[in-house]
Amino acid sequence: MPWFQSKPKYLALNEYWVYHPKPEQLTQEKLLDWLLKENPYAPISGQEGLMFSDVRFHMALVLRKRNPHVFRPDVLIESANIESEMLAELADCEAMTLLRYNSEEPLKSRAHLRLLAFAVKGVASLQNGRLATDRTAARVFWVETLHQELLRDRSGEDIAMHLSVTWQNGHASTHGLAKIGLPEIVSHHAPEDRRVIVSAVIEEAARKMWQEATIPEALDLTIYDDPYRVTFAYEKKQLRARVARCLP
Repeated sequence: MPWFQSKPKYLALNEYWVYHPKPEQLTQEKLLDWLLKENPYAPISGQEGLMFSDVRFHMALVLRKRNPHVFRPDVLIESANIESEMLAELADCEAMTLLRYNSEEPLKSRAHLRLLAFAVKGVASLQNGRLATDRTAARVFWVETLHQELLRDRSGEDIAMHLSVTWQNGHASTHGLAKIGLPEIVSHHAPEDRRVIVSAVIEEAARKMWQEATIPEALDLTIYDDPYRVTFAYEKKQLRARVARCLP
């Protein structure tokens, strides 16, 4: 029996914004053709092809002149670490392509992670884009960085591509577990001098959950050669985490 009183509702959330100077609409047919014939990683599988045609996959053009706020990720994502060069790049973009794959039905694989990662690169290549936002992971990144990550791991499932941990007002929070239908982790309040260790513990806890695709009641972890125990409570669609160092 699960330890939580009410089972969290499954909801996988995946959304990317790819910025580009061209304001023209890119058709799904043209993107699919790139995914099948031109992508530098590997042709998408039949499973990914079915996902691409699934109603849960959504692709849309967003124009700066109608939605200027979405071209300010530095405002929309408070925790994002945005370089000045990124802001300069955004200033030259007149549109962005939104890519989304959400599911209320438990996904049987993580093929959607690879499909969306490939699609981000495809949109950027076809629309001369260089910058993108991962809304679920709360980060802004250069598409070239994603390209290099995919060359190293063509599965597109490496957690490094999908997770970020931020610190705000004494809490460490994950962003990205929702991609595979898991609740995000938020630590209990901790003093500023524990920021590094609490953030490291929360990140390692997220890695364990990502690997096992489960919601644990507690985890025993070793960080910087010291043992820690993390206990969880499911509250308000989040996993509240209490971090304690284990005594010898």
